[in-house]
Amino acid sequence: FLNPEGKMVTVVMNQSDLAINYKLIAGERQTTVQALPHSIQTLVY
Repeated sequence: FLNPEGKMVTVVMNQSDLAINYKLIAGERQTTVQALPHSIQTLVY
């Protein structure tokens, strides 16, 4: 979603017992991110 400043916000929850790697793609930009076990991440970009 877009926050009030117009930035994109993505929330990621990892419910597993293992860390997971995932690729975040926004338009033509992409990055690889790791979510630790039992974590919630909020990415603002």
